[in-house]
Amino acid sequence: MVTIILVIYKSDKKQLNNILKKIGKKYKVIIVDNSYDYDFSQFKITDNIKIFRSENNGNGAGINFALKKCNTKFAIYLDIDVQFKGNFIQKFINAALKLKKFNLLIPNHGNIKSKKEFIEKYNGEASIMLFNLKNFKSKSLFDENFFLYYEETDLLTRLKKKKFKSYAATKLKIKH
Repeated sequence: MVTIILVIYKSDKKQLNNILKKIGKKYKVIIVDNSYDYDFSQFKITDNIKIFRSENNGNGAGINFALKKCNTKFAIYLDIDVQFKGNFIQKFINAALKLKKFNLLIPNHGNIKSKKEFIEKYNGEASIMLFNLKNFKSKSLFDENFFLYYEETDLLTRLKKKKFKSYAATKLKIKH
């Protein structure tokens, strides 16, 4: 049902280990190593984790690469330095299942104050994103001209122009 996407570049091993522990073995995981030579020897790489080595073409390009490898209904991109409580991923999926028609769901990065469970047309930070893959014709979503910063802002702007449905789940809070 869901694939978790992590894009790394010479990333902090402690942060990567922490996020992998939070994900656990329940979900498929795709790690795109943009540094091409990251040392995974100290990690316990289980059958649910697939690692792909790649040139460093940027974060958005890494996400695009991973999205093309997904064969699940949903994909969740996570920055490895985000902080969330243990069962966040399942709650995030449950929130997505409540929405009838959407393309992208983003949690509350702490800046949304609303009594509504979901708000549409979110345009803030997006260090975690849940993609409803069946509602995208292409899995190349990110403009690869954005190397590292503002790639999610650009994506949200383009989705809005195309009248795609993007929501923020206001009750699901994370820290980045």
